[in-house]
Amino acid sequence: MSAIKDSSFRSWKDSNSGYYQSIANNYTLYLLPDYIVIEPIVVDAKEFIVIDRTHQDIRIHNTLPNVDGATQQSIDGIIGIISLISGQYLIVITSKKYIGDINGQAIYKVQTTNIIPFVRNMSHLNEYQLKYNAKYLSMIELVLRTEAFYFSYTYDLTHTFQRLQTSSPDFHSIPFLERADERFVWNRYLLSQFANDRIMARFALPIIHGFVAFSKFNINGHSFSYGVISRRSTYRAGTRLFIRGIDNNGRVANFVETEQILQLDDVACSYVQINSFSLFGFVNIRILIYIMSKLIKERGLYSKESLMEAVRAVMDGEMTSVEASVKYHIPSSTIRMHVNNPSLNIGGGRRFYLSLKQEGYLVDVLLSLESMGVRLTKGVVQKIAGEYIQLVTNDPRLESKYLKSGA
Repeated sequence: MSAIKDSSFRSWKDSNSGYYQSIANNYTLYLLPDYIVIEPIVVDAKEFIVIDRTHQDIRIHNTLPNVDGATQQSIDGIIGIISLISGQYLIVITSKKYIGDINGQAIYKVQTTNIIPFVRNMSHLNEYQLKYNAKYLSMIELVLRTEAFYFSYTYDLTHTFQRLQTSSPDFHSIPFLERADERFVWNRYLLSQFANDRIMARFALPIIHGFVAFSKFNINGHSFSYGVISRRSTYRAGTRLFIRGIDNNGRVANFVETEQILQLDDVACSYVQINSFSLFGFVNIRILIYIMSKLIKERGLYSKESLMEAVRAVMDGEMTSVEASVKYHIPSSTIRMHVNNPSLNIGGGRRFYLSLKQEGYLVDVLLSLESMGVRLTKGVVQKIAGEYIQLVTNDPRLESKYLKSGA
């Protein structure tokens, strides 16, 4: 690991306390057959979120719609909206834990969440879709239970204390979501539907991932508050065996910004340290092996004699079709087809073939996916490569379209 740090502790008097914004810290969610309504619990609320469950759109209303007969739920914030197979889902915070405060601005940890579907039922899904929709939901729930998500209704956790204190008043008048440092907003994609409307953005609650802790103590009659905030970057996050080095955009793996804040009366000191992996480019040879093993297998030539020998060996019980495939460099499906249908004409051939340019293009795209944090297992890599090979062989004009959608 390498570390870069600023020159010293920096201190400021609390001259900018008026800069703090505020997002409502409590809401009532009304669940109706046709709508989901979110009401902020504030004095004289004039803006309400209304989600049309049929058309799956979200709007701001200036008055509270009729919510008679609705199922009510108290929520502590909106994490965002995500689209799955069945449709869109609303993710909300249902409980939080107080961690501490900076200049009187409270910081919380996400404790529990709820994922609410826009659609009323799943009758439009087949068995296969239901299975994978449930699988994706369980994956999201697993991530939300990591107990490392933090937020504040009044303090921008994505920026250091130094950046906030030295920013202009105009900067502090911008909604949290718009001014937040996107490197540290882990629900940025989930809040994308809120980003294009400044009124909607007032409901958006940026969440960081990392570690936040505060302690208070007394020395010689003086009360101190000491806090640590570690912000993990959303770019190139992952375990060291899968993500390392730096990409072409200068984003390093496992980038963490750690800030120590010491508060005494109206004075606060901030010390910022930056940690990341070494600033060198790495290529994960494991991914290249997966890709090239697929390409070599798919482009391999075989003769009529080799296929005849492989079929004979399988039919005589000398080896399995998989073993014959490895020995004779022939797809096992081709061998099994001839074993099961002896009357078929046996000939040589090749399954698919890519030009060196196409192979290089495929390798570049897969490595780019990995640099963005996509976990490319052997199965995933070979599935993508196989689909690409089959597609461009049938119609080379579809090459760029496939890779664009896959990326």
